[in-house]
Amino acid sequence: MTATRSGVWSMVKHTTDPMEIVLSEISFTIPINEALPSGRVHFLTGGTTEGCPGSVTNPKADPGNLCVYSGPGLFGLGAGTPTLTFIGNPATGSAGASKEGALIGVNGNPGIYSGTWAVAEGPPQEPH
Repeated sequence: MTATRSGVWSMVKHTTDPMEIVLSEISFTIPINEALPSGRVHFLTGGTTEGCPGSVTNPKADPGNLCVYSGPGLFGLGAGTPTLTFIGNPATGSAGASKEGALIGVNGNPGIYSGTWAVAEGPPQEPH
């Protein structure tokens, strides 16, 4: 049986400066067994992708994947759709996720960005 963890993330962007990247952390309450490479972390602003069959209101991840879902801004203070800059492993500074979590960096218009995430342990499933 695959153990899936999920949670929420949020961040605030204050300026229209395109160089300002805002960060949020994803912290796995219980660490996963191994770090995930960049090809196994996904940022979704709508719809699904291979490895991420869920949504912002029902976050899911297939084994071996971290799925970060972007939702509407909090309390009607939307910011539009953020532009993903990176999802990184804070332990190595490279793209991907550590056993303990990841950092999300986005850019976009001023406002509040938020969403959900899910990570599932286990080896990635082979495509059907």
